[in-house]
Amino acid sequence: MPTADLVLIGARVRTLDPARPRATALAVKGGLIAAVGDDSDARDWRGNGTRVVDLAGATLVPGLTDAHAHPLWGLDLATGTDLSGVTDLGGLRAALRAAPRVDGWVLGYGLDHNVFGGRALHHDLIEEAVSGAPAHLRLYDAHSVLVSGAALERAGIDGPRVFAQRAAVVCDAGGRPTGHLVEHAAMDLMKPLLPVTPPAVRAERLLELLSGMAATGLTGAHVMDVGADD
Repeated sequence: MPTADLVLIGARVRTLDPARPRATALAVKGGLIAAVGDDSDARDWRGNGTRVVDLAGATLVPGLTDAHAHPLWGLDLATGTDLSGVTDLGGLRAALRAAPRVDGWVLGYGLDHNVFGGRALHHDLIEEAVSGAPAHLRLYDAHSVLVSGAALERAGIDGPRVFAQRAAVVCDAGGRPTGHLVEHAAMDLMKPLLPVTPPAVRAERLLELLSGMAATGLTGAHVMDVGADD
């Protein structure tokens, strides 16, 4: 084989090849695995420019494949202020007061239902913190959002809706929307109103996301973003 760019030795290589399930060395050329064998084989793979790394018994496995991934949709799910570290209503209100406005909107994601301490989700609980601005807060389950009164008004949501799927505009006993929108058909009522991330910014974020996935050993994914606009 041509001289390798990188040779790894001293490894416990899991090849997933039934004929040879284990090895201790491998060679990389041009970003691809060029040879797999034992440490004794590695002598033949080296050249003056070869980098040799001794893994000292570390296990080396093929890259992982995610069977169900949403990298494109995930860009939208992680837009705005990260609320995943908020643990109570006071912390949520503080985070919303400090959140930057995006085209006049307060955007957040990763919000835990438990932040509300057993209270039913209602936009009244966040109105003071967003100072009357339209707000759109994604819950951590990715299947519901809490929006402010101004957002409801902009979307023309003033009562319950009937959907083909099991979605809901949650309303109080008087039929007034609480701001809690459950499942995609209901959440999509807000989509035409939300700030749009420029394509160049989305592309940069997607590259960062995919690079981060690869860096952790996730080298393949079955992308389930059917119908994505990207």
